[in-house]
Amino acid sequence: MNPHNKFKKTLLTKSISLLLGSTVIMPTIAQESPANDDTEIIAVTGIRGSLLNSMNLKRDSEGVVDAISSEDIGKFPSTNLAESLQRIPGVSIDRVNGEGSQITVRGFGADFNQVTLNGRTMPTANVPIVGAGSSGSASGASGRAFDFSNLSSDGVQILEVFKTGRADISSGGIGATVNVVTRRPLGTSGMQGSISAKAIHDTSVDGGSSITPEVGGSFSWANEDNTFGIGFFGGISNRDSAAAGATSSSWNVIPYSEFLGLTTEDTIITNAPTSLDQYVTLPRDSRYQFSEFERERSNGQLVLQFAPSENLSMTADYTFAVNKGVEEKVEFYNWFNRPFTEVVFDDSPVPSTIFIKEKAINKGGGMPQVMRATKDELSSFGFNAEYYLNDTLKITFDGHSSKAEVTPDAPMGYTEINVGLDHKYGNSSTDSAFQSVDYSGAIPVRTVETISGATVIRPEIVASQVASGMRKVTQINEIDQYDLRADWVLDDGANLTVGANYRTQKNVADRTDYQQILGNWGSENPGDVEDLAPGSLETFCISCKFNDHTIGGGTTSVGGATNNEVYAVRGNAADIFAALSPAL
Repeated sequence: MNPHNKFKKTLLTKSISLLLGSTVIMPTIAQESPANDDTEIIAVTGIRGSLLNSMNLKRDSEGVVDAISSEDIGKFPSTNLAESLQRIPGVSIDRVNGEGSQITVRGFGADFNQVTLNGRTMPTANVPIVGAGSSGSASGASGRAFDFSNLSSDGVQILEVFKTGRADISSGGIGATVNVVTRRPLGTSGMQGSISAKAIHDTSVDGGSSITPEVGGSFSWANEDNTFGIGFFGGISNRDSAAAGATSSSWNVIPYSEFLGLTTEDTIITNAPTSLDQYVTLPRDSRYQFSEFERERSNGQLVLQFAPSENLSMTADYTFAVNKGVEEKVEFYNWFNRPFTEVVFDDSPVPSTIFIKEKAINKGGGMPQVMRATKDELSSFGFNAEYYLNDTLKITFDGHSSKAEVTPDAPMGYTEINVGLDHKYGNSSTDSAFQSVDYSGAIPVRTVETISGATVIRPEIVASQVASGMRKVTQINEIDQYDLRADWVLDDGANLTVGANYRTQKNVADRTDYQQILGNWGSENPGDVEDLAPGSLETFCISCKFNDHTIGGGTTSVGGATNNEVYAVRGNAADIFAALSPAL
């Protein structure tokens, strides 16, 4: 190498040299400048600040943590916390009556996830009967899933989802632990408040209001010294909705040899199994139903904070939520009494009957009137104290007493009132000829063939049967929890947390079923409903609620074309039962 060859500086290297030189000179200039205590601090808030906070939470937390802040929640039209949580990866929700209700995290259902409020384990009381369809009749009160539809998004500061376990988090969440962090008044200065209002337009409503309100707001105040503050948030929401459905109460799985006992020598069987040992499936009945729902929710939280010194702060809060749900349902179903006159099987591994037909002499359609109503209540009182012994050691005490309760809210103290009614096909008990159901399409299509061709239901000849779905279901869950811990910052990269947690939980569930014979299963007293409760029933076009589907109907004559009209009767189940029951 030639020692006379010098390194030639380019424009880039000159710039780098200048920057490096600047880093050496700057400290000297800073030492010579007079100290200035009026340093301006630039704080990033709003959506950008929210994203930074969420990112820092994920980065600084031990384990896998996701979060969504109040700004993120406000960007979406979420009606409750479940719909806000679905924005987080790995979280999906179950909807009831069009609203988010429970969450599934990483494939684990609602019963495997734990919910905490400001780090406190929340009690769960869940009676999933309103909006549960036919399965609601079997609902008990043994679930531990938290119903997020009880809480609105107002007043929530951040939602944290811990997807991995930690020693400082209460156990109980296999899928995840969801921590709901609410606002604190000393987190802001002065007086602040907000009010939100929106309306929900639901076109499915038939008898309720298609436009319902939702109003929420928050208020906080802190004194000038930021030593005392008070905060409150609350929300009120009403919603009416409706849903139509087609189902069967159950499907029977039996050997084909047993199925042949439900037929005669004249039965036409298409695509029959070749082995008598082959199992086949057939429906127990066929049902159409239409439900109308009404939901009223109110919730809020009151917070008091006191910080008499820089080292000590105390917080007391009270949280409440009340959620009332009512469902009024009408069904129209037919039982298959056998023997079948015609059967068609599909090609599935376990052949299913996709078309069945039978004689329907003296047959009628069941038209039960159902009312379900529950009242969910959540109350929680908590106290928290934090004391800094020094810059690196903090002592925290936290305790709360919380209660979740679900009680019956239908008239006469019932959770469900189910009054069985029946209407003979056609004009009389001898007018009906055949009934059939076709399962080959997207929705079951039922056809009733009458001699007269009459298909319109007449309330004046409806007969009472049995009030078989009368039940009262109650669940009460109480939790008392106390937590004492010490957090010690060892250095910039390590910290130590030690503590003790005491928790007691009491869960009491009660279910009582009733059955009362009214006019009996054979519809022995046609017209008794109109006699005992005049004007309580009205003719109702149930096929009109299936906008995108044809669900069958009656024929103008035996073997004639279907008119695609299915009618039923509709009335208030509580009023009808109150009128029929004393007369027996």
